[in-house]
Amino acid sequence: MTRRAVALTTAMTLALMASGLATWHQVNRPGMIGALCQAGLPNLSRPPNVDVDALGCVVLGEREALTGLIITTFETADFLPDGEPIRGASFAQTEGLMSRGGRDLRAAVEMSKPLTCGIGLSRVRVEGWMTVTPGSYGHLGMAPREFYADRILTARAPSATELDPILPAVAEVMRNGGCDRLGRTWTLEPE
Repeated sequence: MTRRAVALTTAMTLALMASGLATWHQVNRPGMIGALCQAGLPNLSRPPNVDVDALGCVVLGEREALTGLIITTFETADFLPDGEPIRGASFAQTEGLMSRGGRDLRAAVEMSKPLTCGIGLSRVRVEGWMTVTPGSYGHLGMAPREFYADRILTARAPSATELDPILPAVAEVMRNGGCDRLGRTWTLEPE
């Protein structure tokens, strides 16, 4: 084969491969990125400030801004985006989050604890990436997804009215003056 024939064959092969990868990406982005990562290539969905070892080959969706409720307990932090079921997503921080609104989130969570028996709650608007790879995330793998928060846009303690549809027992305790006053306990299980 001549050099020209080899170059032409190589160019055609590369063009077909690029076309195939583009089609695969368009049809099944998570499958493509996950498969390439499993084969040893870098995770193409990983933003630079998400730890490569923590993410592995889990595929993240596009960056998005979501509003919802963050619930923190002894060993967990869960994010319940508005309109989602009670089992939302595990909440994970990206590198440097504290300098991008994380301090406001911490303050809002701490403000809510006296009224909610030590459970930290915050109503947030947050930017980040949700996992699209099915799995078990967070503490003991209890969450079906994980949200990697990159910027806290707003954070405040939620009102009892905002909690009624999600955590009615917590809302009742808040309306009655908080946990210390009533000496009651409750669980996060839906009624």
